[in-house]
Formats: sequence, C-alpha cells, structure tokens
Amino acid sequence: MRVLENSWSTNGPARAVKFFAESILELTNIYSAPSYRHRTLSTVSKAHELKRGIRDVMLRVVKKPHLTPIIEEYSDSLQLDPVVNLTMEFKGLSSDLLILKMSDSLEKMEAKVDLFFDLVASEYEKTCTNMIKHLCAFESKEKTLIRICADHYVACKLKNGVSREHIHISAKREFSIISNAGDELPALMRFINACDGKERRYDLLINSPNGIGSILESTLNVENYKNKDDLPAHFRFGAFGKRSLSDEGDFSIVKGIPGKDPINAIRNLKSVLEMFHAFHFIFPNGPRWNLPASACSFDSETGGVYHTTISDYVHEGRRVGNPAKHRELIAGLTHFTLEKISSESKSGLKIYSALRSASAASRIPDADAQLISIWSAFEALLPHPSKDGESTVRISHFEGYITPLVTANYIEGLYRSLYNDLARNFKGAFYNFLKNNGIGKNKFDRFTSIFFADPVTKRAFTSLVSSSELLMMRCHELEKLANDQSAVRAKLEAHERRVSWQLHRIYRARNSIVHSGISPTYASHLTENAVAYFKSMMALIVRIGRKYEVEKSDALFDLCSSICLRRREKIRGGTFENSQKFLSFILAPVVE
Repeated sequence: MRVLENSWSTNGPARAVKFFAESILELTNIYSAPSYRHRTLSTVSKAHELKRGIRDVMLRVVKKPHLTPIIEEYSDSLQLDPVVNLTMEFKGLSSDLLILKMSDSLEKMEAKVDLFFDLVASEYEKTCTNMIKHLCAFESKEKTLIRICADHYVACKLKNGVSREHIHISAKREFSIISNAGDELPALMRFINACDGKERRYDLLINSPNGIGSILESTLNVENYKNKDDLPAHFRFGAFGKRSLSDEGDFSIVKGIPGKDPINAIRNLKSVLEMFHAFHFIFPNGPRWNLPASACSFDSETGGVYHTTISDYVHEGRRVGNPAKHRELIAGLTHFTLEKISSESKSGLKIYSALRSASAASRIPDADAQLISIWSAFEALLPHPSKDGESTVRISHFEGYITPLVTANYIEGLYRSLYNDLARNFKGAFYNFLKNNGIGKNKFDRFTSIFFADPVTKRAFTSLVSSSELLMMRCHELEKLANDQSAVRAKLEAHERRVSWQLHRIYRARNSIVHSGISPTYASHLTENAVAYFKSMMALIVRIGRKYEVEKSDALFDLCSSICLRRREKIRGGTFENSQKFLSFILAPVVE
C-alpha cells in the first residue's frame, strides 16, 4: 500500500476518515496481498448463492451435502457481519433467527434465507453506508469496525456492478486533495456519491482497425475518426499517453453505453465487442480484427476521462523483491518437466500439462475461460479420487490436497506484506531503524524482532509509522499475534476455513460455466484467488520434490500434504519455550 502523503488535520473526524480512506485504497489495490484485498462476496451475495444451492438440491441437481460449505460460510458471515447485526438490532430481533443448520429441512432453510432477504437485504447497502458515515463523523476509535465496514462496503458495491478500479480511483481522487481541517467529511460524501452505483450513459473511445467502426455504426451510435486531432477535446487531451490508446490509426467513439461507472461501461462494451469473435467463428471469411487492448470512457458529470485495459487478463500482482527465488523455482520446474518428459516420466507430463493449462489463463481474454483453465490445471496436477471412493464429493478430495499447501505460509505472508509496505513507504528511515534496533541475520529477521522489543523501542517504531493509521493498526495486530500463540492458531484456522470455502465456490462456478453456461459476476475475482493458490502450491511442491527427490506426482502430493499437516499439528498442539520461538517456527520456510 501507499500512504496518503497529503496533510491531514488531527482534529475532529480526520483520523477516522483517513483510516477509512486508507482501508478502501488497500482493499481495492490490485497490488495488495491477497489477504488484504476485498472479500469476494458480500453477505447478500452469499444468501443468493445459498438460495440457488437449496433450489438445486430440491430439483435433485446436486445432493444435500453440497450445501455444507455454503451454509458454514453463510452462517459465519451472519454472525460476524456488523451490518446484519445492527439491522436486526434496530428491529428488536436476534441474528440467531437467520442461522441455518444442516439438520434443517430444505423448506426451513429456504424460509430462513427468505427471512434474511425480507429483514436485511433490502436495506443492507444503505445501512452499511450510514454506519461508515456515523463512525467517521464521530471520530470513532473502533478502527477494527471501520475496517470491517469498509470491506463489506466494497463487496456490496462490487455486487451491484461498481468496478473495483472506479472505487480505487474515486478514493484516490477525493482523499488525496485534503489539506484543511473540515475537508474530510465533504470528501467522504463526494466519494460515496461517486460510487453510488446509479446507471449512467458514457461515451467510449476505442482504436478501430479494419473498418470495424463502420460495422458498429450500423447498429450502435458510433462516430468514426481518421486521426486523433479531429477527436473532441476531452478525448484528445485525456485519452493518450502511458498505458492508454494508440495515437495512430482510426478511432471510434461509441456513444451512450450504459454503466454503473466509467470502467463498468467499458466492460459492458467489451462484452459487445467479443461477439465479433463468435461471428467470425461462424463466418470465417468475414472481416478480421483484434479486440482493442484498451478503451477510454468520458464522464460528462465530472469531466474526467478514464482508461483501462479492455481484456480481463489475470493480474500478476507485484513483482517479487528477490528474483533469485524465482530463478531457483524455474530450475526446479525445468527438472520436473523437461528432464522428466525426456525420460517418459508421468510426473513430468502431469506438471507440464498443468502448467500449460494455468499459463493459458494469461492469454485468454474471457474471465469464464480463465477460471476453467486454472481449474483444469489443478485437476491435471492433483491425484484423482480413487474409484472406490464413490461416496466422496469430488471437490472435497481436491480441497483436501490444496488447502494445507496454500495456507502453510499464511502467517509469514502477513508479516512479509507489512514489511514490504513499510519499506516501500518509509524506505531509508525504516531500514536504519531496523539496523539500529533490530536483532537478526537479515532485515526481515530484524523486523520481526521489533515485536518482542522493549516498550521504548516499540514506541519509537510506532512513531516512525504514525503517518498511516492503517499501517499502525497492522503493526499492532501483528504485535499481538507475535505475543499470543492462541491468537496465531485461531487466525490460521479461520484462514484455512476461508480457503476451503473459496475452493468449493471456485468449483461450483466452474461447474456452472461448463454445464449451464451461466457465469457468476465475480468470476474474475475467483480467478485471482485460484491463480494465487496455484502459484503457492507449485512453489511448495517444487521445493519439496527437489529436496526429497520424489518424482512420482501422486507420491509427491502425499508427501507435501503430510509435511504441511504435520507442521499444522505442531502449530496447533506443540509446546514452545516462548512466543518468540513459536513465531520463528511459524515464519520459517515449510522446507529449506
């Protein structure tokens, strides 16, 4: 994350608004660590998902055990969602009325979900927004609650069609210009209004090769231009530059495209333009053209020109700080693929097949195809369910292998993410502090030692990061984890449950796309998670496979699972001399 560098007052609601602003920017930043991004679904979306699942069981499309992870996640959300609890409290009711159990009949389950829609869903977004206004206006010291509400706010907006990019741009625009006391709440209101999700009409600019503009002109409201100098002024000055449109060739302005925000309108145009690929598949001798790489959208209300890539490629995230680790992993992958294939190893062929499926996602412009491709990579790599395990749910088999591997380094990831963000924002001052006050053989070790330092050192460290309320909160959270073994165990177990639920959701989405042609609106977010899981899993199996020289893929996965599960059991029930040694064990690599 990047801290807000403009001056903020310390009076009134400024601190609460700033904390909310930093939370929104972190939640919607595509470079954030996965654990700090927005949740994939809001509680309302999970209720819709559960309603569909109950209907599928009633229609005998799937069996009742299919509902288990959906009910578990839905019930967890109901209990932890402050918006749900506040809504029910206002009505003088308990949230327990909405909780489902697997032992309930399908009819009772459906009735409880309908009750949620009647009592909570219709006013969920309004209640969430009002909670944020109230918390910020009265300078609430409940930062955790502000953070949770910000997370639910983003998830709710995404459900309603507002794009993640627009939320991020709007937050950056409104909260980066504050300089005087009293500007904070007006900026908050402008941000909320900018993300209201009301459908508007936008004019979009795209490069128009091979006369495609004339074809669009016959069906849409399109204006075609031969060069950029003839374009309207707002596009002429705002659409060209770094990572934007090419300034050569023909152009088309598609007028009046609907959207919940400027970026959402571009996505809507993309869905129209993709039809030309289908047309060409049916009539291959028709005009050929490539989907434009990007598009620009003009918002007449703000006068702003927004641009984004028009393809839904999987985002690779921030580059690693230590390229040597990736060089080492590539050497390992070469060993497992090219060398083993030449010796006709089934293990090499399986990994080669999985890598081809996974890498295809970066070349496919369609979110649905990306998700299918990534899941194909998992199935190509993982051991298949045994033929005598007919009673086993297929996804439960795969989830049992994936979850232990992709959660093994979760706690370490939290500390490394904070370390990287502190280094990015405070640079030399941060490194100098570690050099003078930390203990350890490298910078990261010296950083983690600060959490066990004396109170004077901790206060000095807090002073260093005091310009960011969010970074301070993250420091305090990890300081508590470092000194509380039970808190570490609880956080890790909660994360394992979330990953398990998400893997089930990815599989359900994959099946819906393949068998029904129905795609969830959040497919691109699921793909982001799936790619992160696949990368984490591959890195671990390469290291373990090379260390123990295990070649057969099924045996390798059994070994990986055994190592991760044994490590997890030691974390849960092992005895350590003190919290510092416990954290050192948690942060150590699963395998050297």
